[in-house]
Amino acid sequence: MNTNPTTWLITGAAGFIGMHTSLRLLERDDKVIGLDNLNDYYDVFLKQARLAKLQPHASFTFTRLMWLTAMAWQPCLLTKSLGALSVWRRRAGDREHP
Repeated sequence: MNTNPTTWLITGAAGFIGMHTSLRLLERDDKVIGLDNLNDYYDVFLKQARLAKLQPHASFTFTRLMWLTAMAWQPCLLTKSLGALSVWRRRAGDREHP
């Protein structure tokens, strides 16, 4: 049992790396705020299936939003005390948006 959990903000939470990162953090009893826009760049059902693995954890909350929209982050940042941030912002095969 983690007696001092960290709250993480994970972007791309429905992606492969974001979901596995979130799951590992939840397994060590940290708190995770997951963000993802659930775009259709690849199979949305796959993204929803990944989120379904995270949602049973009481320490996981999810918000669907476009991470590029900085103002959309504001409510998450104002209402949560974050200890860490993990940004997984790259789309698979995307070389134009580093």
